[in-house]
Amino acid sequence: IEGKPYERGYQHGYLLYAEIADMIYRWSNIIHNCPLIIKSLPIDVNSSKYEELSAKWWGECKNLAMKIFWPYYPDEYKDEIRGIADGAKARGVKIYGNPISYEDILTLNEMYELMSILTNPQKGVHLLRDVFHVISSIFPSLSGKGDEFASSFYSAHHCNGFTATGNATEDDNIVISDSVWCGGWWFSYYIAQRWNVILDIEPSNGHRLIIATSPGYIWSDEDYWQNDAGLAMVETTFIQGVFKLRGLPLAIRARMAIQYGNSIDDVIYYLLKDNTGVMNAQWLIADAKEKEVALLEFGLYNYNVIRKKNGFLWSANNPFDLRVRREIVGYEFLKAPIFRLAHLLLNATGYQYYTFFYTPAERDIKFEELGKKYYGRIDADAVKKIMFTPPITDFTTDCKITDGKLIFNNSLWVFWGNPTYVWNTSHLQKLKGVRDVPPAGWVKIEGVPYDFIPSYTKGYKGKGEEAKLLWEYEIGDKNYDYANFATDGKNVYAYFENTLYAFTENGSLLWSIMLDGEINDIEVKDGVYVATTNASYAFSFDGKEIWKGEGGRDIEIGDEIYVAKDEDFLRYKDGLYKIKGNKLFAENWQFSANGSILDVFVDDVIYVGSADGNLYCLDKEGNVKWKYTAGWCVSDIDVDETIYAGSFDGNLYCIDKDGKLNWVFSCNASVHHVKEYGNLIFISSSDGRFYAVNKSNGRAEYSIAPGYEIEGLYNYIATPVISNIVALKGKVFFSAGGKIYCVDAQTFERDTKGAGKGGNIVIAIVIGVLAFLIIASAIYLLKKK
Repeated sequence: IEGKPYERGYQHGYLLYAEIADMIYRWSNIIHNCPLIIKSLPIDVNSSKYEELSAKWWGECKNLAMKIFWPYYPDEYKDEIRGIADGAKARGVKIYGNPISYEDILTLNEMYELMSILTNPQKGVHLLRDVFHVISSIFPSLSGKGDEFASSFYSAHHCNGFTATGNATEDDNIVISDSVWCGGWWFSYYIAQRWNVILDIEPSNGHRLIIATSPGYIWSDEDYWQNDAGLAMVETTFIQGVFKLRGLPLAIRARMAIQYGNSIDDVIYYLLKDNTGVMNAQWLIADAKEKEVALLEFGLYNYNVIRKKNGFLWSANNPFDLRVRREIVGYEFLKAPIFRLAHLLLNATGYQYYTFFYTPAERDIKFEELGKKYYGRIDADAVKKIMFTPPITDFTTDCKITDGKLIFNNSLWVFWGNPTYVWNTSHLQKLKGVRDVPPAGWVKIEGVPYDFIPSYTKGYKGKGEEAKLLWEYEIGDKNYDYANFATDGKNVYAYFENTLYAFTENGSLLWSIMLDGEINDIEVKDGVYVATTNASYAFSFDGKEIWKGEGGRDIEIGDEIYVAKDEDFLRYKDGLYKIKGNKLFAENWQFSANGSILDVFVDDVIYVGSADGNLYCLDKEGNVKWKYTAGWCVSDIDVDETIYAGSFDGNLYCIDKDGKLNWVFSCNASVHHVKEYGNLIFISSSDGRFYAVNKSNGRAEYSIAPGYEIEGLYNYIATPVISNIVALKGKVFFSAGGKIYCVDAQTFERDTKGAGKGGNIVIAIVIGVLAFLIIASAIYLLKKK
């Protein structure tokens, strides 16, 4: 979204109207998860009383939010919130029968801060009494239970953060990560499973910023931020300490810090200016320009800063500084002996958060251990391992990572879900619309260029017939596990993690080998060639190792065997092409796109797919003959007489060789790989389906969903199909959800010796001759008889 405050707000509300309404109803319904309500009001989710209680709760939250927060919002963000409301209203959104209003959007943004206030016994009780009075007036069975209601609003503290720089990292630059934790009745997974938005804002004033957030929010809240000045910041909350109601809400201070901050000093200034003490927290801040990281922790009156140009820092809800700790913990330190006794008797954890002096908790110990283990080698891949190690990952709902290179491309890595299990929500069945959520795996979010004007066309949609599954083979146990493939036209070779497999077309396993390091790529020609993180290999077709060399990211077969070390990937046809970042290098020239190059197809000309949203056609001298602009990154390309380009905008584009669009097929999420075969195009999509699309008209012939698929509003639940695709002998192979699948292709290889239509003519002539011979033979036999 972009532009002036109201304009960008309107875009936000118009695009995410359904998700915004869903999130408001979730915060409304959360009152049904309150322990007192569960015990005293056993209301069925389909009862009219269910909605009545939700509406009353939401109305009271709106009254408090308008009174506590709205007077302190600067005009810029008031306008943005009004724009969000008007954009959603234009799509017909109503909340409990009334058109959605800016009061609804404000309350949505401030629910976490409001709940933090209500959980503090010093100042929250009298506010809760007013809320309880309204609720108990329509539910008499609650009368006399106000104190029990107030005591159920206990504080919750969440999230993990990690950052490193200098000699601790692989490239001496910054890397920073955040993962959301959820817990407690009011920030249960029912709420956290809607934090599935990456919001890219290019405002009329200030820096372009990217936040991980929830629909309708102008700030992250749960809590990841980066900007194009090279700053990133993440937050993990403490137990709610003392606070005041006069001052700038954290939503505003944090948004201003990332929108207008140019340095770590700026971020600290904005976060502390007019601080209310609500949502007191530890913040990790990284500056990619200065290659410096910092930790800022603060309550209402005290703060502590640690800065490093070499080393690592972490945050896990446990204050380090004595003054901050004393202010945050307050009388809560009286709980420490009780929790410590539970630790001794029952091996329970958590007492460390309530001690008067800093005591490392389990996550603190693990962060320090892993930081030392990977010291000097920390990069995004190492941080993925750190953030996914128990107990750091125990209640994780997502993870976000950027580094010193990604941040200046407005890009980041994102993982949705918990990496080790499907979130089970059976204990939340009183919350309308709750769903179990499987992990969806890592995806790299690529920011588009500043001057990008998308050309997005909604194409043909549909699933076609159900695909004919021939066989499947299990290679992993997670929703996001998948293999990639290569073929010699006879057998299929697949790899997953560090294991290489060889299958017959009918699914018989010929052999499998565990290699040194995770496999990055395989190629097949006169043997099977493999590149792993630690080594490269050549194998014979019966699985015997021929040689072993150095590892790399990619392997390509040409006049020699090429292994990419510094490059992202390679291509070979009449010469070697090297791709690194946004550059394509040939022997005598180079080409630069405006975003990372994601795929290259070398034919009589060269086709380049880029994160800048363009499909480029280059001549063999590197000159641009034409380009076609999609709605987002062009992720994969295949070519016969026509060009087929998949895009993160969810489309498969069929384009003729002079750059004109023939047709578009639309999935419900990004297209990752395409493969032309026979008269079909095969697509792997993160909407959870594998599609076969007719080349001639762009309609789906058939498809298959191997697991979860995106359905309407629940656009965060899917088994992404993102593997590459191979086909041979009338069969097509892909992988998702921990399995390899073989499907009847319902088409066959075309005559590759024939050129274009000529090949089809040869096939037609052969079929015609055969038909004539059969008919002639039948007539002859009949006459003879």
